[in-house]
Amino acid sequence: MPAFVSNPRRSASPAIAGFVYQVDVTLKRWLTLQPEDCLELECGEDIDIVRNEIEVGVPGHSRILEQIKNKSNVTVTLSNADALTAIASFCEHLALNPNQSLQFRFITTSPTSRERDWTAPGTGIETWEALRNGELGSEETEGAMRTLQSFLSGRKKPAKLSPKTWQYFRLVLSGSSERFSSMVQSVEWSVNFSDPPNLEHQIRELISSWKPQLSPDEVHAFYAALFLHVFKLLATRGRKILRYADLGKEYAKKQRPADARLLEALAEIREFRQQMSARVGLLEQQFGQLESTVNRSLQLAASSVGLEAFPGLASSQFDYTHVAVSLDGPELVTPALDRSSITQSLLAAVGEAKFAILIGEPGS
Repeated sequence: MPAFVSNPRRSASPAIAGFVYQVDVTLKRWLTLQPEDCLELECGEDIDIVRNEIEVGVPGHSRILEQIKNKSNVTVTLSNADALTAIASFCEHLALNPNQSLQFRFITTSPTSRERDWTAPGTGIETWEALRNGELGSEETEGAMRTLQSFLSGRKKPAKLSPKTWQYFRLVLSGSSERFSSMVQSVEWSVNFSDPPNLEHQIRELISSWKPQLSPDEVHAFYAALFLHVFKLLATRGRKILRYADLGKEYAKKQRPADARLLEALAEIREFRQQMSARVGLLEQQFGQLESTVNRSLQLAASSVGLEAFPGLASSQFDYTHVAVSLDGPELVTPALDRSSITQSLLAAVGEAKFAILIGEPGS
């Protein structure tokens, strides 16, 4: 079968990996859920943890909105589109639900890094977390809040974010310091969250703690069954609710043949994803090394043939691409010229020059 050249930009692998990761985070939240609480999926954000607070004297419920990003190959800063979109979305939730107790948690496998124009020590996200956790003194808190508010006021709207949602964010930034501080206290940055393999291991351990009598194979089977349940729930219309008691109901179910086949298929998909992730990582590393080697070779070639005589060329970065090779014989040009009469003059010219460009038709 001949090799097929595809466009890697059309690959859905990152989206699928992100969706699988979202399901795994959902499973971890489900297995650690309090009996009186519940999860609501794809409502406010990817996961909403709805807490019943009547038992602590607070009527009604509170809601923690969790947004999930599986992007371990990049860093996250307060200048990133993902981070700005998350903050703006939460500001919109606050405005549309003024009578509800809301908190926001941004979950990402990415580490944090320093923003280019951040003037305070550390990073913007580290400062935000220090404010949220009450790690600063009163004077430091006031200064950090002003720095943070000023920094965010200078950000531009992410390209894919709706102007309406961005406006909710701008209203918080231009409002009172108390309103801005309240928003900061309600947003948690959960960076460096568990990568997919570690998260899956944690889920298996939670299942083992919940049902100690299960063998490793039974833990694996129940994990797959829970994954399938959440996967199918996310694909349904209407409200998507998970309660702690639902774990027991899923455990009591007998696997149907159709579900068993689907579980096998999902296991194969997960294994294939892990293999592809490892192979893509290796290919990216090898390509980076190849790109560096080719660029150095091109620079050396440019220097050796005297390209430094042309301003800017010797220090340029070279772009290169694969060349389509054809083994078909070229068509002969007409009229045919006497080769010996023209090659002598060309050889003489090449001998006198350091660098020559020859332009001709195939077969000439």
